[in-house]
Amino acid sequence: MKSREILLTKDDPSYPLNSLHLFASFAKAQEHNEFMLTKLLTDLVYITAEDTSSNIPERYIRSTEIPNDNRRLTGGLETTLKLKRGCRLMIRKIDTSDGLSNGAVGTLVEFDELIQEITALKIKFDDKR
Repeated sequence: MKSREILLTKDDPSYPLNSLHLFASFAKAQEHNEFMLTKLLTDLVYITAEDTSSNIPERYIRSTEIPNDNRRLTGGLETTLKLKRGCRLMIRKIDTSDGLSNGAVGTLVEFDELIQEITALKIKFDDKR
């Protein structure tokens, strides 16, 4: 694997910024994601994450209900999303009944808003299906 290691810094013009990056730790992935957000000139938006409860599927749980921003209680997912138009996203989900699968990758195109609250994300997925 050493032969596949890239010894460029992110400031090097030939660094492959748009390649898929894999990291051994959450901290390194977070550092890379923060760096990539700084490259976009669009506005930074914070979204409080929501998920359904495994006990009560029709009840949404806001991340503000998670004590101390505890990622262990969210399956390792963030409780607050930091996004910009043009950022790359990867779907992480279990229910695939809507055609989206875990690992689907795309670019955030637009936010749907209703009275200054984001209600949906419009994502252009790489896979055309």
